[in-house]
Amino acid sequence: MDARALLAEVVRIAPGLHHAGTFSAATFEAIVRHASAAPVHHSVETGSGASTILFSHLSDDHTVFAVDDGTGSIRSIEALSLLRRDAVRFVEGPTQLTLPRHTFAHPLQLALIDGPHGYPFPDLEYYYLYPHLAPGALLIVDDIQIPTITNLFDFLSADEMFDLQEVVETTAFFRRTDAQTFPPTGDGWWIQRYNQRVFECTAVELLQEAPAERIDTPTPFYLDQFGPVTNPLVTARVHVPHDEELIVSGWAIDALRRRPAAAVDLVLDGTSYRTAVRVPRADVAAAYGDRAYFRCGFNARFAQGMLSRGEHELELRVVMNGEREYYSAARLRFEAI
Repeated sequence: MDARALLAEVVRIAPGLHHAGTFSAATFEAIVRHASAAPVHHSVETGSGASTILFSHLSDDHTVFAVDDGTGSIRSIEALSLLRRDAVRFVEGPTQLTLPRHTFAHPLQLALIDGPHGYPFPDLEYYYLYPHLAPGALLIVDDIQIPTITNLFDFLSADEMFDLQEVVETTAFFRRTDAQTFPPTGDGWWIQRYNQRVFECTAVELLQEAPAERIDTPTPFYLDQFGPVTNPLVTARVHVPHDEELIVSGWAIDALRRRPAAAVDLVLDGTSYRTAVRVPRADVAAAYGDRAYFRCGFNARFAQGMLSRGEHELELRVVMNGEREYYSAARLRFEAI
């Protein structure tokens, strides 16, 4: 049976196979398209269903980690004549138990994560599968709309080991890059892009919309760093290089609503720029005794060339209440030299 006829038949029978749900026709088509882009000698999936039928034809050796529990997700698939039975092996039982015990004899060219969705089970499945993915392997993650799996999707989207190819409805398709495999028994959190991006400086964005409403109610903030100057608001004379990037970092909270500020606006010589508030600041959360303030830091970057030589003024505005209000927290006069 050719791929087109196989796809049409799988789409036709999928809704009646079991009670655990199935992919849409568009997602099945994407699975065939991506899986057919390169030879698949060895593959795995967590969960079982109509996708198993497809993989039995797309892969030389396909392993399925699943439970049936009366849903028919295994029994109904095993009974189908359309299943290429000699290419499929079922490992029955909870993936929380079966994956750690399994020995992968060959690198994988394809993996589908679609097992239990409660935290931390999608992450556990990823942990036991990712070291075996060969460069160029296809990694498919289903149900990314569920928050526990959205977290995994966000991590993979940022990680250098994977390149996001496509999202079809609620299913994401990644390709394994040539990046070195992250050590599964090490740490190294600081080299993972998912973690690095939180601490990286983000370029300020020119504020296009009308400014929020100004309020006079103070709210806590601090400006830690302004270019090479630490604690600039208590420094008598602030000088920064005119021909380098200008880094502005600190923290700001919306005390009335017990949350991090919605944003920080940096008004440079009358022009407003916005930066995100998202950098972890455990020190601030500890000082105020409230974990809600954990991500209240900002780390903004003005690009090289935005400052001319001479005197300048920066106003720091703490944006709050869903970006509807701001408090003018500080003004800083400085010289670019």
